[in-house]
Amino acid sequence: FQLTNLILGASRVKSGSRPPEDAALFAGAGPQDFDGSSKRAEREKKDDEKALDRIIKAKSAEMRAARLVMNDLENIPLGLIAAWMGVVCGGSPTVHVASLWCFCAGRFAHTYAYLYAKQPLRAIAFGIGFLATFVMAGNAVSTLAYL
Repeated sequence: FQLTNLILGASRVKSGSRPPEDAALFAGAGPQDFDGSSKRAEREKKDDEKALDRIIKAKSAEMRAARLVMNDLENIPLGLIAAWMGVVCGGSPTVHVASLWCFCAGRFAHTYAYLYAKQPLRAIAFGIGFLATFVMAGNAVSTLAYL
């Protein structure tokens, strides 16, 4: 999760979408404002098509990274809750460990696929992580049912 936050921060610097006071920290990156418009306007004034194209690509990369962070925030906490349910409630340790590894592998693969726009890998990886979450929760709940 922290890696995706670092990627998001770097992409915001490139697209000019950091807070204005951060321009002093990234002097070589050009002007900064919350939406990247001042950096884009500066390049349009200079009629620099290559630089403008790079800014547009950087903005796209920033939005991709932001959506990735949001997706992580929606899915990782639920996976962690399901994992802790398995630890607290018991259940089959083999099923729990295998599903936890599948969850982690699915989330890592989903992160890679989201950053580099790889379909259908992104959908498959998301499905693996999602299914693993339900297996972990089911393993814990099934143990409670037999108490």
